[in-house]
Amino acid sequence: MKKIIISVAVGDIPLYTQCVESHKRYANEIGVEYHLINDSLDIYSSHLYLNKLRVLPFLEAGVEVLFLDADVIIRPNA
Repeated sequence: MKKIIISVAVGDIPLYTQCVESHKRYANEIGVEYHLINDSLDIYSSHLYLNKLRVLPFLEAGVEVLFLDADVIIRPNA
């Protein structure tokens, strides 16, 4: 089964850069794809948290998803 890590980081918040880099590094270390959602679709713009619903197509396709908010840092020894 395909496995991916998805992060949502909409907005210009400095913390996101460090967190997203830790997500990319971890995905590379464990050999899975990494997807970053960093644009807000118009239909979700008034409620940015709804961007998380963009994970649904992956789930419906049978992909195992680890969803990480952009304010989560994965430690190097994880």
